[in-house]
Amino acid sequence: MLGIYLYLVKVFATMILMKESKQIELFSDELDKLTERYMSEFDLTVASMVGVFEVKIHELIYAVLTSEDEGDEEEDEEETI
Repeated sequence: MLGIYLYLVKVFATMILMKESKQIELFSDELDKLTERYMSEFDLTVASMVGVFEVKIHELIYAVLTSEDEGDEEEDEEETI
């Protein structure tokens, strides 16, 4: 259990210290590896993979907008108190 905790602390510390441009580069590299692997191992068409990415884009945007809306509601509640 301690090993997992120390690993997570190391990963979190690395993420905090890493510049956003480096994080974007690593994320992009991982997406490249993932898409290449799925294209070689599965029978997915490019269209279906792009469709999955489109759905994920909408889910990410919705999650951000929803979290912002919840923050606004909390601020409204604080103002009325």
